[in-house]
Amino acid sequence: MSYDGGAIKRWVDRFAQHVREHGELKPTTVQVYLIWLEHLARFLERRGVRTVRRLRLAELDAFLSHRGARMSPRSLYNVRAALRAFLRYLYLLGELEWD
Repeated sequence: MSYDGGAIKRWVDRFAQHVREHGELKPTTVQVYLIWLEHLARFLERRGVRTVRRLRLAELDAFLSHRGARMSPRSLYNVRAALRAFLRYLYLLGELEWD
């Protein structure tokens, strides 16, 4: 299921390393987050968004609409939590101007 390419995926990998090293999340939570963030990276690349600096709220809304229509509320909560954690990480590193 692992997705290997793209600049966004490299940021996902850095995020994963960060949360593993700092013990901020349980290992199972990290696994769930990474699954959804890999889905996000593929979705964004299909839409032509190849770097995190080109990421806009419209793409995140489209991703949530696309995935969320077929998900339980709990699963959708997990996706949103993964996105929040990843976006906060990018913001704190200065890669995104918005949080």
